[in-house]
Amino acid sequence: MNPLAIKALIGAAILALAFGAGWATNGWRLNTKIQTDRAVRTESVVAAVGQRVNENATEEKKQASINKNIDKVKDEELSPVVKHIIAAPRVRVGTAICPSPVARTPEAESASVSNDSDTGGWVVREDLDRDIRALKIKVEEALATGRACQKFVRDNGLAP
Repeated sequence: MNPLAIKALIGAAILALAFGAGWATNGWRLNTKIQTDRAVRTESVVAAVGQRVNENATEEKKQASINKNIDKVKDEELSPVVKHIIAAPRVRVGTAICPSPVARTPEAESASVSNDSDTGGWVVREDLDRDIRALKIKVEEALATGRACQKFVRDNGLAP
C-alpha cells in the first residue's frame, strides 16, 4: 500500500474519531440540558399544583362558612313554619273537591248545639296526612333555601 494512502487513511480515521467524539460530547451536553429542563419544569409544575391546592383549601373554607350562614338564615326562617305545619289540624277534603262520601270518616251525630262551622268534608287518613305534612315541610325547606340564597346575593352585592 502506498504511504500516502496510509497517511490519508490515518487522517480520515483521526478526523472520524474527532467528529465522533465531538458528536458524542455534544449529545451528552444536549441530554444533560434536556434533563435539567425537565427537572426545572417538573419543579415548577409541582410548585404550581401545591399553590393551587392551597388556594382550593382556602376557597373551600370560605364556601363552608358561606353555606353555614345560608343554612343558619334558612333554619331561622323555617323553624316557625315547620312548627305551624306540625301543629295544624288534620287535612280535610271538602265536598267541592271530592263529592263521594265513600272515604268519609264516620262521625257520631251530636244532639248538642255547636258554634263551630260545618266543614262539609272529611278528614284524610293518617298516613296521607303525614305524607302531606312531610311534603309541605319539604316545599317550605326549598323555598326557605332559595330566599336565604337570594338574601346572600343581595347582601354581598352580587345581584345585577
